[in-house]
Amino acid sequence: MNASLRIGAQYTKFDNLNVVRQIDPNVEEDKWSPYVDANITWLYMPQSYAQLGVRHQRAQSDVGFIGVTPNLDAESTGVYGSVNHRFFGHFLASFIAQYQHSTYEDAAGIGSTQDDYFGGGVNLTYEINKFVAVEGGYNYDRLDSDLNASQTGWNRSYSRHRVYIGVRGTY
Repeated sequence: MNASLRIGAQYTKFDNLNVVRQIDPNVEEDKWSPYVDANITWLYMPQSYAQLGVRHQRAQSDVGFIGVTPNLDAESTGVYGSVNHRFFGHFLASFIAQYQHSTYEDAAGIGSTQDDYFGGGVNLTYEINKFVAVEGGYNYDRLDSDLNASQTGWNRSYSRHRVYIGVRGTY
């Protein structure tokens, strides 16, 4: 069993805010925020492990505006987990899951909105040799957002299913 804890602070500096300041002159150029990443990993048999963790951080965002107010980034807290299990020597099965709650604060610090994201997936890999592998899998993503059509003109919430198969080469 292995545990890891990283605690610190993030300093974020926003450059080139001239256009944003035309909309809102009170925009802060920089921010300090806490950073925490804690996880525990259990190696339950050779080349097979389970991991569970939690992370809090300031994160980049694809949300440019909340209503008419500029948004620069988000503060996010997430829980993540994975299981990687090797069997029959050349097969590796992976299961992953993640939940993340993000809060977007407008640039003036007046209002905020939130997103809840869930992602999960399964992957099966067959290693032909140490350089070539065949893999396939399925991922599911779900985003529930407070940003709705009345604020942005579009609905941000979605569900997505992805299926993939391929060959991976490593040199």
